[in-house]
Amino acid sequence: MAGLRRPQPGCYCRTAAAVNLLLGVFQVLLPCCRPGGAQGQAIEPLPNVVELWQAEEGELLLPTQGDSEENMEEHSQEQSFSDKLFSGKGLHFQPSVLDFGIQFLGHPAAKILYAYNPSRDSEVVVNSVFTAARHFHVPPVHCRVIPAMGKTSFRIIFLPTEEGSIESSLFINTSSYGVLPYHVSGIGTRRISTEGSAKQLPNTYFLLPQVQSIQLSQTQ
Repeated sequence: MAGLRRPQPGCYCRTAAAVNLLLGVFQVLLPCCRPGGAQGQAIEPLPNVVELWQAEEGELLLPTQGDSEENMEEHSQEQSFSDKLFSGKGLHFQPSVLDFGIQFLGHPAAKILYAYNPSRDSEVVVNSVFTAARHFHVPPVHCRVIPAMGKTSFRIIFLPTEEGSIESSLFINTSSYGVLPYHVSGIGTRRISTEGSAKQLPNTYFLLPQVQSIQLSQTQ
Protein backbone atom coordinates (compact mmCIF):
# COMPACT_ATOMS: atom_id res chain seq x y z
CA MET A 1 0.00 0.00 0.00
CA ALA A 2 1.16 3.48 -0.84
CA GLY A 3 0.20 5.05 2.56
CA LEU A 4 2.39 2.78 4.71
CA ARG A 5 5.99 3.73 5.38
CA ARG A 6 8.81 1.52 6.47
CA PRO A 7 10.61 2.40 9.70
CA GLN A 8 13.76 4.35 9.09
CA PRO A 9 17.10 2.82 10.09
CA GLY A 10 17.70 5.66 12.61
CA CYS A 11 14.84 4.45 14.80
CA TYR A 12 16.50 1.07 15.24
CA CYS A 13 19.74 2.77 16.22
CA ARG A 14 18.06 4.91 18.91
CA THR A 15 16.20 1.87 20.29
CA ALA A 16 19.40 -0.15 20.45
CA ALA A 17 21.18 2.68 22.24
CA ALA A 18 18.40 2.93 24.84
CA VAL A 19 18.52 -0.82 25.46
CA ASN A 20 22.29 -0.70 25.87
CA LEU A 21 21.95 2.18 28.34
CA LEU A 22 19.42 0.26 30.43
CA LEU A 23 21.67 -2.79 30.44
CA GLY A 24 24.60 -0.67 31.60
CA VAL A 25 22.56 0.81 34.46
CA PHE A 26 21.41 -2.66 35.48
CA GLN A 27 25.00 -3.91 35.52
CA VAL A 28 26.02 -0.99 37.75
CA LEU A 29 23.16 -1.58 40.21
CA LEU A 30 23.53 -5.36 40.24
CA PRO A 31 26.46 -5.47 42.77
CA CYS A 32 24.38 -3.43 45.23
CA CYS A 33 21.75 -6.16 45.42
CA ARG A 34 21.92 -8.91 48.01
CA PRO A 35 23.14 -12.20 46.55
CA GLY A 36 20.16 -14.29 47.63
CA GLY A 37 17.54 -11.59 47.94
CA ALA A 38 14.48 -11.02 45.88
CA GLN A 39 14.40 -8.57 43.06
CA GLY A 40 12.15 -6.23 45.02
CA GLN A 41 14.88 -5.82 47.67
CA ALA A 42 17.35 -4.44 45.20
CA ILE A 43 19.15 -1.49 46.78
CA GLU A 44 19.95 -1.53 50.49
CA PRO A 45 22.44 1.34 50.74
CA LEU A 46 19.92 3.95 49.64
CA PRO A 47 18.23 4.34 53.06
CA ASN A 48 21.70 4.58 54.62
CA VAL A 49 22.58 7.30 52.20
CA VAL A 50 19.48 9.18 53.24
CA GLU A 51 20.35 8.72 56.91
CA LEU A 52 23.88 9.96 56.29
CA TRP A 53 22.53 13.02 54.57
CA GLN A 54 20.20 13.67 57.50
CA ALA A 55 23.08 13.29 59.96
CA GLU A 56 25.24 15.65 57.97
CA GLU A 57 22.43 18.14 57.79
CA GLY A 58 21.90 17.78 61.54
CA GLU A 59 25.57 18.30 62.25
CA LEU A 60 25.60 21.32 60.06
CA LEU A 61 22.39 22.71 61.48
CA LEU A 62 23.23 22.26 65.15
CA PRO A 63 26.34 24.45 65.17
CA THR A 64 24.60 26.94 62.97
CA GLN A 65 21.70 27.07 65.41
CA GLY A 66 24.10 27.34 68.33
CA ASP A 67 26.06 30.02 66.57
CA SER A 68 22.88 31.90 65.86
CA GLU A 69 21.80 31.58 69.50
CA GLU A 70 25.24 32.69 70.70
CA ASN A 71 25.19 35.54 68.24
CA MET A 72 21.75 36.52 69.48
CA GLU A 73 22.98 36.30 73.08
CA GLU A 74 26.06 38.36 72.31
CA HIS A 75 23.95 40.83 70.41
CA SER A 76 21.48 41.10 73.29
CA GLN A 77 24.31 41.48 75.79
CA GLU A 78 25.97 44.10 73.65
CA GLN A 79 22.63 45.80 73.20
CA SER A 80 21.94 45.80 76.94
CA PHE A 81 25.51 46.93 77.56
CA SER A 82 25.07 49.70 75.03
CA ASP A 83 21.72 50.59 76.56
CA LYS A 84 23.36 50.82 79.97
CA LEU A 85 26.24 52.84 78.66
CA PHE A 86 24.29 55.07 76.34
CA SER A 87 22.40 57.59 78.46
CA GLY A 88 20.82 59.31 75.48
CA LYS A 89 23.40 62.11 75.54
CA GLY A 90 26.49 60.37 74.25
CA LEU A 91 28.21 59.52 77.55
CA HIS A 92 27.32 57.27 80.45
CA PHE A 93 28.22 58.33 83.99
CA GLN A 94 28.90 55.97 86.85
CA PRO A 95 27.36 56.42 89.34
CA SER A 96 24.29 57.84 87.66
CA VAL A 97 24.08 60.54 90.36
CA LEU A 98 26.66 61.49 92.98
CA ASP A 99 25.38 61.78 96.55
CA PHE A 100 27.91 62.74 99.22
CA GLY A 101 25.52 62.17 102.09
CA ILE A 102 25.98 64.06 105.36
CA GLN A 103 29.20 66.05 105.71
CA PHE A 104 30.31 68.45 108.43
CA LEU A 105 30.65 72.10 107.51
CA GLY A 106 34.15 72.99 106.43
CA HIS A 107 35.24 69.36 106.01
CA PRO A 108 35.76 68.34 102.35
CA ALA A 109 34.80 64.95 100.96
CA ALA A 110 35.98 63.59 97.60
CA LYS A 111 34.44 61.02 95.27
CA ILE A 112 35.30 59.72 91.82
CA LEU A 113 33.00 60.14 88.82
CA TYR A 114 33.56 57.83 85.82
CA ALA A 115 32.53 58.78 82.30
CA TYR A 116 32.21 56.04 79.65
CA ASN A 117 32.22 56.52 75.90
CA PRO A 118 29.97 53.83 74.30
CA SER A 119 30.87 54.72 70.72
CA ARG A 120 32.84 52.09 68.80
CA ASP A 121 34.00 54.49 66.13
CA SER A 122 34.73 57.93 67.57
CA GLU A 123 36.45 59.43 70.58
CA VAL A 124 35.06 62.19 72.77
CA VAL A 125 37.07 65.19 73.92
CA VAL A 126 36.14 66.75 77.27
CA ASN A 127 37.05 70.40 77.03
CA SER A 128 36.15 71.40 80.59
CA VAL A 129 34.10 70.51 83.67
CA PHE A 130 32.51 73.24 85.77
CA THR A 131 29.75 73.81 88.33
CA ALA A 132 27.62 76.74 89.39
CA ALA A 133 27.54 75.86 93.12
CA ARG A 134 30.33 76.94 95.45
CA HIS A 135 29.99 73.75 97.50
CA PHE A 136 31.25 71.45 94.72
CA HIS A 137 34.67 71.65 93.13
CA VAL A 138 36.42 69.86 90.26
CA PRO A 139 40.15 69.97 89.46
CA PRO A 140 40.84 71.67 86.12
CA VAL A 141 40.13 69.53 83.06
CA HIS A 142 41.34 70.61 79.63
CA CYS A 143 41.00 68.65 76.38
CA ARG A 144 40.83 65.23 77.99
CA VAL A 145 40.29 62.51 75.36
CA ILE A 146 37.97 59.56 76.02
CA PRO A 147 38.77 56.87 73.41
CA ALA A 148 36.13 54.76 71.70
CA MET A 149 34.68 52.26 74.21
CA GLY A 150 36.95 53.85 76.83
CA LYS A 151 36.48 55.76 80.06
CA THR A 152 37.93 58.54 82.15
CA SER A 153 37.47 59.73 85.72
CA PHE A 154 36.93 63.05 87.47
CA ARG A 155 37.57 63.85 91.13
CA ILE A 156 34.60 65.71 92.63
CA ILE A 157 35.00 67.51 95.96
CA PHE A 158 32.11 68.47 98.23
CA LEU A 159 32.88 71.23 100.75
CA PRO A 160 29.66 72.34 102.48
CA THR A 161 29.63 75.85 103.90
CA GLU A 162 26.00 75.94 105.01
CA GLU A 163 23.56 73.60 106.70
CA GLY A 164 20.87 71.70 104.88
CA SER A 165 20.46 69.77 101.67
CA ILE A 166 22.55 71.04 98.77
CA GLU A 167 21.84 70.02 95.18
CA SER A 168 23.54 71.21 92.06
CA SER A 169 24.81 70.09 88.66
CA LEU A 170 28.18 69.58 87.09
CA PHE A 171 28.50 70.57 83.46
CA ILE A 172 30.76 68.47 81.23
CA ASN A 173 31.63 70.37 78.08
CA THR A 174 32.37 67.88 75.27
CA SER A 175 33.41 68.31 71.66
CA SER A 176 30.87 65.86 70.23
CA TYR A 177 27.76 66.20 72.42
CA GLY A 178 27.91 69.71 73.77
CA VAL A 179 27.43 70.41 77.48
CA LEU A 180 26.17 67.44 79.51
CA PRO A 181 24.67 68.02 82.98
CA TYR A 182 25.37 65.70 85.91
CA HIS A 183 23.49 65.77 89.22
CA VAL A 184 25.40 66.07 92.51
CA SER A 185 24.04 66.46 96.03
CA GLY A 186 25.01 66.45 99.67
CA ILE A 187 23.92 67.57 103.13
CA GLY A 188 25.87 70.03 105.25
CA THR A 189 25.62 69.84 109.04
CA ARG A 190 27.33 71.32 112.07
CA ARG A 191 29.14 69.29 114.68
CA ILE A 192 26.58 68.67 117.40
CA SER A 193 27.57 69.18 121.03
CA THR A 194 26.11 65.85 122.12
CA GLU A 195 28.92 64.06 120.30
CA GLY A 196 31.53 65.98 122.28
CA SER A 197 29.70 65.41 125.55
CA ALA A 198 29.37 61.72 124.74
CA LYS A 199 33.14 61.52 124.30
CA GLN A 200 33.67 63.35 127.61
CA LEU A 201 31.29 61.17 129.62
CA PRO A 202 33.66 58.19 130.03
CA ASN A 203 36.47 60.50 131.19
CA THR A 204 34.13 62.18 133.68
CA TYR A 205 32.94 58.81 134.91
CA PHE A 206 36.47 57.67 135.65
CA LEU A 207 37.86 60.96 136.97
CA LEU A 208 35.13 62.06 139.37
CA PRO A 209 35.34 59.04 141.71
CA GLN A 210 39.08 59.60 142.03
CA VAL A 211 38.57 63.27 142.94
CA GLN A 212 35.86 62.39 145.46
CA SER A 213 38.04 59.77 147.04
CA ILE A 214 40.87 62.25 147.37
CA GLN A 215 38.56 64.79 148.99
CA LEU A 216 37.23 62.17 151.38
CA SER A 217 40.69 61.12 152.40
CA GLN A 218 41.62 64.75 153.07
CA THR A 219 38.53 65.36 155.26
CA GLN A 220 39.22 62.32 157.31
